[in-house]
Amino acid sequence: MSGPLAIIQARVHSTRLAEKVLLPLGGKVLLRWTWEAAVDALGKDNVVIACPAADRERLQTAVPEAEIFGWDGPEGDVLGRLAACAREYRGTTGTVLRVTPEDWPPVLWRDVTTVETLLELQAGVEDPVAREHVGDLLHGPVAPIEINTPEDYDRARRQVGDVQ
Repeated sequence: MSGPLAIIQARVHSTRLAEKVLLPLGGKVLLRWTWEAAVDALGKDNVVIACPAADRERLQTAVPEAEIFGWDGPEGDVLGRLAACAREYRGTTGTVLRVTPEDWPPVLWRDVTTVETLLELQAGVEDPVAREHVGDLLHGPVAPIEINTPEDYDRARRQVGDVQ
């Protein structure tokens, strides 16, 4: 792999909207929309889905051709999962794009950082809330729609013509 690494953060057990990464939208699940956008922009070799190890099989079923990094750490430690994935695929240097399937339409350049920064944050941030809400640490712009509630999901469905 070379160039920026897009790490798609995904988990099945979202606390605000259950299984949101697997919700269908315009004939595809949200995770597939995000994965395809990242692959189109960066190439398949520069895209990986990072998830809790327990979710790996379900996400692999949703996007069989995707590279999946299953992490054994705590599910809510998104920062730990992101840093571990970055280190696994890029060592200690390189650019990382943190991408989430909840951004609609998919936003690849929202959270741009480096492996070095992620490893520093991993070592220095102890607050569990901050470790779960990594976007707050990376200061990315707000997505056009962030799908976290049934109402957000309905707005996205209307955009792709799934509902009137």
